[in-house]
Amino acid sequence: MSVLDKITSGIKPSSMVHIGTVVETHLNPAGVPIFKVMDSSGAIYYPCAMMSQVAGADGRFSISAPRNGSTVVLLQNPSPTARNYFILGGLLHPIDSTALAVDGVDTAYDVDRVNGGESVAEKREDYFINQDYTGTHINDYHVQNLNNYINLSDVHGITLRGVPRISLEVEDNAEVNLVRIAAGGVAGNRVLNAHSFLNRLFKHIEDLQNKVDALEAAIGVINPALINALNSTAVLANTPAVNGSPLNPALSSTLLDQSSQVSQAAVDLSVVQQPQAARTVRRDCEKDKNPYILIP
Repeated sequence: MSVLDKITSGIKPSSMVHIGTVVETHLNPAGVPIFKVMDSSGAIYYPCAMMSQVAGADGRFSISAPRNGSTVVLLQNPSPTARNYFILGGLLHPIDSTALAVDGVDTAYDVDRVNGGESVAEKREDYFINQDYTGTHINDYHVQNLNNYINLSDVHGITLRGVPRISLEVEDNAEVNLVRIAAGGVAGNRVLNAHSFLNRLFKHIEDLQNKVDALEAAIGVINPALINALNSTAVLANTPAVNGSPLNPALSSTLLDQSSQVSQAAVDLSVVQQPQAARTVRRDCEKDKNPYILIP
Protein backbone atom coordinates (compact mmCIF):
# COMPACT_ATOMS: atom_id res chain seq x y z
CA MET A 1 0.00 0.00 0.00
CA SER A 2 1.38 3.41 -0.98
CA VAL A 3 1.83 6.30 1.42
CA LEU A 4 -1.13 8.12 -0.15
CA ASP A 5 -3.28 5.01 0.19
CA LYS A 6 -2.39 4.84 3.86
CA ILE A 7 -3.24 8.52 4.27
CA THR A 8 -6.59 8.24 2.50
CA SER A 9 -7.69 4.87 3.85
CA GLY A 10 -10.95 5.26 5.76
CA ILE A 11 -11.55 8.82 4.52
CA LYS A 12 -14.95 9.33 2.97
CA PRO A 13 -15.42 11.62 -0.07
CA SER A 14 -17.60 13.91 1.99
CA SER A 15 -14.85 14.31 4.59
CA MET A 16 -13.28 17.67 5.34
CA VAL A 17 -9.83 16.26 4.47
CA HIS A 18 -8.60 16.77 0.91
CA ILE A 19 -5.48 15.75 -1.05
CA GLY A 20 -4.06 17.80 -3.87
CA THR A 21 -1.05 19.42 -5.51
CA VAL A 22 0.26 22.90 -4.74
CA VAL A 23 -0.14 24.99 -7.90
CA GLU A 24 0.56 28.51 -6.59
CA THR A 25 2.42 30.06 -3.66
CA HIS A 26 2.57 33.65 -2.43
CA LEU A 27 2.84 35.73 0.72
CA ASN A 28 -0.16 37.55 2.14
CA PRO A 29 0.16 41.14 3.46
CA ALA A 30 1.27 39.76 6.83
CA GLY A 31 4.10 37.80 5.21
CA VAL A 32 2.48 34.39 5.78
CA PRO A 33 2.89 31.82 2.97
CA ILE A 34 -0.46 31.11 1.28
CA PHE A 35 -0.97 28.21 -1.13
CA LYS A 36 -3.45 27.29 -3.84
CA VAL A 37 -4.06 23.55 -4.16
CA MET A 38 -5.78 21.56 -6.89
CA ASP A 39 -6.95 17.96 -6.50
CA SER A 40 -7.05 15.22 -9.12
CA SER A 41 -10.54 16.25 -10.26
CA GLY A 42 -9.49 19.85 -10.84
CA ALA A 43 -11.16 21.31 -7.74
CA ILE A 44 -9.35 24.37 -6.33
CA TYR A 45 -8.73 24.86 -2.60
CA TYR A 46 -7.79 28.38 -1.58
CA PRO A 47 -6.53 29.90 0.65
CA CYS A 48 -4.41 27.18 2.24
CA ALA A 49 -2.03 27.83 5.13
CA MET A 50 0.51 25.75 7.00
CA MET A 51 -0.53 24.46 10.41
CA SER A 52 2.87 25.65 11.64
CA GLN A 53 5.44 28.09 10.26
CA VAL A 54 8.13 25.59 11.28
CA ALA A 55 8.62 22.82 8.73
CA GLY A 56 10.87 19.80 8.47
CA ALA A 57 11.24 16.62 6.47
CA ASP A 58 13.06 13.31 6.69
CA GLY A 59 11.95 11.70 3.42
CA ARG A 60 8.70 10.25 4.82
CA PHE A 61 5.25 11.73 5.40
CA SER A 62 5.93 14.76 7.56
CA ILE A 63 5.35 18.46 8.04
CA SER A 64 7.23 19.47 4.91
CA ALA A 65 7.82 22.87 3.40
CA PRO A 66 5.55 22.79 0.32
CA ARG A 67 6.57 24.19 -3.01
CA ASN A 68 4.71 24.25 -6.32
CA GLY A 69 4.27 20.61 -7.32
CA SER A 70 4.21 19.23 -3.78
CA THR A 71 1.45 16.79 -2.78
CA VAL A 72 -0.26 17.94 0.42
CA VAL A 73 -3.08 16.89 2.75
CA LEU A 74 -5.61 19.61 3.63
CA LEU A 75 -8.01 20.02 6.53
CA GLN A 76 -10.99 22.23 5.77
CA ASN A 77 -11.84 24.88 8.35
CA PRO A 78 -15.20 23.78 9.82
CA SER A 79 -16.31 27.35 10.47
CA PRO A 80 -19.33 28.25 8.30
CA THR A 81 -18.18 31.87 8.09
CA ALA A 82 -14.65 31.26 6.72
CA ARG A 83 -13.88 28.72 4.01
CA ASN A 84 -10.14 28.14 4.25
CA TYR A 85 -7.83 25.18 4.58
CA PHE A 86 -4.85 24.09 6.65
CA ILE A 87 -2.01 21.94 5.33
CA LEU A 88 -1.57 19.00 7.70
CA GLY A 89 1.47 17.62 5.88
CA GLY A 90 2.36 15.93 2.65
CA LEU A 91 5.00 14.30 0.53
CA LEU A 92 8.30 15.90 -0.34
CA HIS A 93 8.64 17.53 -3.72
CA PRO A 94 11.02 15.46 -5.93
CA ILE A 95 13.62 18.26 -5.71
CA ASP A 96 13.62 18.06 -1.92
CA SER A 97 13.64 14.28 -1.98
CA THR A 98 16.73 14.35 -4.16
CA ALA A 99 18.42 16.74 -1.76
CA LEU A 100 17.95 14.19 1.02
CA ALA A 101 19.20 11.26 -1.06
CA VAL A 102 22.77 9.96 -1.05
CA ASP A 103 23.45 11.23 -4.59
CA GLY A 104 22.79 14.93 -4.27
CA VAL A 105 23.36 15.84 -0.63
CA ASP A 106 23.43 19.60 -0.24
CA THR A 107 24.38 20.34 3.34
CA ALA A 108 27.66 19.88 5.13
CA TYR A 109 26.03 17.65 7.74
CA ASP A 110 24.54 15.37 5.08
CA VAL A 111 27.96 15.01 3.46
CA ASP A 112 29.41 13.89 6.77
CA ARG A 113 26.56 11.49 7.34
CA VAL A 114 26.91 9.88 3.90
CA ASN A 115 30.69 9.64 3.97
CA GLY A 116 30.81 8.49 7.56
CA GLY A 117 33.51 11.04 8.28
CA GLU A 118 34.08 13.90 10.62
CA SER A 119 35.17 16.57 8.16
CA VAL A 120 32.54 19.16 9.05
CA ALA A 121 34.17 21.74 11.28
CA GLU A 122 32.55 24.14 13.73
CA LYS A 123 35.55 26.49 13.61
CA ARG A 124 36.41 28.52 10.55
CA GLU A 125 39.68 27.95 8.73
CA ASP A 126 41.84 31.02 8.22
CA TYR A 127 41.63 32.60 4.80
CA PHE A 128 44.78 32.73 2.66
CA ILE A 129 44.85 34.17 -0.84
CA ASN A 130 47.13 31.54 -2.38
CA GLN A 131 46.12 28.45 -0.45
CA ASP A 132 43.50 25.81 -1.21
CA TYR A 133 40.41 25.58 0.96
CA THR A 134 39.87 21.87 1.61
CA GLY A 135 37.65 21.97 4.69
CA THR A 136 33.91 22.19 5.19
CA HIS A 137 32.36 24.44 7.79
CA ILE A 138 28.93 23.67 9.24
CA ASN A 139 27.53 26.80 7.56
CA ASP A 140 28.98 25.98 4.14
CA TYR A 141 26.66 24.85 1.35
CA HIS A 142 28.24 21.62 0.13
CA VAL A 143 27.29 19.31 -2.74
CA GLN A 144 29.47 16.23 -3.10
CA ASN A 145 29.65 13.05 -5.14
CA LEU A 146 32.58 10.87 -4.04
CA ASN A 147 35.71 13.04 -4.50
CA ASN A 148 33.97 15.74 -6.53
CA TYR A 149 32.29 18.65 -4.82
CA ILE A 150 31.12 22.24 -4.95
CA ASN A 151 31.48 24.20 -1.73
CA LEU A 152 30.00 27.65 -1.13
CA SER A 153 31.50 29.48 1.82
CA ASP A 154 30.83 33.03 2.95
CA VAL A 155 34.54 33.30 3.86
CA HIS A 156 36.33 31.22 1.24
CA GLY A 157 33.99 31.81 -1.70
CA ILE A 158 33.31 29.05 -4.25
CA THR A 159 35.49 25.95 -4.29
CA LEU A 160 35.30 23.42 -7.14
CA ARG A 161 37.08 20.10 -6.93
CA GLY A 162 37.02 17.63 -9.80
CA VAL A 163 38.53 14.15 -10.08
CA PRO A 164 39.77 13.42 -12.68
CA ARG A 165 38.88 16.83 -14.18
CA ILE A 166 36.78 20.00 -14.14
CA SER A 167 35.25 20.63 -17.55
CA LEU A 168 33.69 23.90 -18.74
CA GLU A 169 31.92 23.39 -22.04
CA VAL A 170 30.20 25.90 -24.32
CA GLU A 171 28.64 25.55 -27.74
CA ASP A 172 30.56 26.69 -30.81
CA ASN A 173 29.14 30.19 -31.11
CA ALA A 174 31.54 32.90 -29.98
CA GLU A 175 28.98 35.66 -30.40
CA VAL A 176 26.76 34.41 -27.57
CA ASN A 177 28.54 31.51 -25.81
CA LEU A 178 31.68 32.14 -23.82
CA VAL A 179 33.44 31.62 -20.51
CA ARG A 180 33.55 34.90 -18.62
CA ILE A 181 35.72 35.62 -15.59
CA ALA A 182 35.58 39.20 -14.37
CA ALA A 183 37.47 41.38 -11.89
CA GLY A 184 35.86 44.59 -10.74
CA GLY A 185 32.91 43.86 -13.02
CA VAL A 186 35.09 43.91 -16.15
CA ALA A 187 36.26 41.10 -18.44
CA GLY A 188 37.82 42.06 -21.75
CA ASN A 189 39.98 39.17 -22.96
CA ARG A 190 43.01 40.65 -21.20
CA VAL A 191 44.58 37.31 -20.37
CA LEU A 192 46.24 37.51 -16.95
CA ASN A 193 45.81 41.29 -17.19
CA ALA A 194 48.59 41.30 -19.79
CA HIS A 195 47.76 44.50 -21.66
CA SER A 196 50.40 46.49 -19.78
CA PHE A 197 52.95 43.73 -20.32
CA LEU A 198 52.23 43.57 -24.05
CA ASN A 199 52.39 47.34 -24.38
CA ARG A 200 55.87 47.40 -22.83
CA LEU A 201 57.01 44.38 -24.87
CA PHE A 202 55.91 45.76 -28.23
CA LYS A 203 57.31 49.19 -27.36
CA HIS A 204 60.66 47.51 -26.78
CA ILE A 205 60.34 45.59 -30.08
CA GLU A 206 59.52 48.85 -31.86
CA ASP A 207 62.63 50.49 -30.35
CA LEU A 208 64.77 47.55 -31.48
CA GLN A 209 63.30 47.79 -34.97
CA ASN A 210 64.18 51.48 -35.15
CA LYS A 211 67.73 50.63 -34.07
CA VAL A 212 68.01 47.96 -36.77
CA ASP A 213 66.72 50.36 -39.40
CA ALA A 214 69.29 52.95 -38.32
CA LEU A 215 72.10 50.38 -38.44
CA GLU A 216 71.05 49.23 -41.92
CA ALA A 217 71.13 52.81 -43.13
CA ALA A 218 74.59 53.30 -41.60
CA ILE A 219 75.85 50.09 -43.17
CA GLY A 220 74.56 51.25 -46.54
CA VAL A 221 76.82 54.28 -46.24
CA ILE A 222 79.85 52.58 -44.65
CA ASN A 223 80.01 49.45 -46.83
CA PRO A 224 81.08 51.05 -50.15
CA ALA A 225 83.71 53.18 -48.43
CA LEU A 226 84.99 50.21 -46.42
CA ILE A 227 85.25 47.97 -49.49
CA ASN A 228 87.05 50.68 -51.44
CA ALA A 229 89.47 51.26 -48.54
CA LEU A 230 90.23 47.54 -48.22
CA ASN A 231 90.80 47.13 -51.95
CA SER A 232 93.02 50.23 -52.15
CA THR A 233 95.10 49.12 -49.19
CA ALA A 234 95.44 45.64 -50.67
CA VAL A 235 96.76 47.15 -53.92
CA LEU A 236 99.31 49.21 -52.00
CA ALA A 237 100.41 46.22 -49.96
CA ASN A 238 101.01 44.29 -53.14
CA THR A 239 102.90 47.11 -54.92
CA PRO A 240 106.65 46.32 -55.51
CA ALA A 241 109.12 48.26 -53.39
CA VAL A 242 112.43 49.74 -54.54
CA ASN A 243 114.05 46.29 -54.57
CA GLY A 244 111.24 44.92 -56.75
CA SER A 245 109.50 42.81 -54.08
CA PRO A 246 105.92 43.49 -52.92
CA LEU A 247 105.66 45.41 -49.67
CA ASN A 248 103.37 42.90 -47.91
CA PRO A 249 101.70 40.27 -50.14
CA ALA A 250 100.21 38.41 -47.14
CA LEU A 251 98.46 41.57 -45.91
CA SER A 252 97.23 42.26 -49.42
CA SER A 253 95.65 38.80 -49.63
CA THR A 254 93.99 39.21 -46.23
CA LEU A 255 92.56 42.61 -47.12
CA LEU A 256 91.15 41.33 -50.40
CA ASP A 257 89.52 38.42 -48.56
CA GLN A 258 87.97 40.80 -46.03
CA SER A 259 86.72 43.02 -48.83
CA SER A 260 85.03 39.99 -50.40
CA GLN A 261 83.40 39.06 -47.08
CA VAL A 262 82.07 42.60 -46.52
CA SER A 263 80.66 42.64 -50.04
CA GLN A 264 78.95 39.24 -49.53
CA ALA A 265 77.52 40.36 -46.17
CA ALA A 266 75.94 43.35 -47.89
CA VAL A 267 74.39 41.00 -50.47
CA ASP A 268 73.07 38.65 -47.75
CA LEU A 269 71.54 41.58 -45.85
CA SER A 270 69.79 42.88 -48.95
CA VAL A 271 67.96 39.57 -49.57
CA VAL A 272 66.65 39.22 -45.99
CA GLN A 273 62.93 39.96 -45.88
CA GLN A 274 62.13 43.29 -44.28
CA PRO A 275 60.42 42.63 -40.92
CA GLN A 276 56.90 43.89 -40.36
CA ALA A 277 56.40 46.96 -38.23
CA ALA A 278 55.91 46.19 -34.54
CA ARG A 279 52.50 47.89 -34.54
CA THR A 280 51.38 45.69 -37.43
CA VAL A 281 52.48 42.56 -35.57
CA ARG A 282 50.66 43.74 -32.44
CA ARG A 283 47.47 44.30 -34.43
CA ASP A 284 47.69 40.82 -35.94
CA CYS A 285 48.32 39.27 -32.51
CA GLU A 286 45.11 40.86 -31.22
CA LYS A 287 43.23 38.90 -33.91
CA ASP A 288 44.59 35.62 -32.50
CA LYS A 289 42.87 36.04 -29.14
CA ASN A 290 40.44 33.29 -28.14
CA PRO A 291 36.93 34.71 -28.68
CA TYR A 292 35.38 32.15 -26.31
CA ILE A 293 37.15 33.36 -23.18
CA LEU A 294 36.89 36.70 -21.39
CA ILE A 295 39.07 37.09 -18.34
CA PRO A 296 40.72 40.08 -16.68
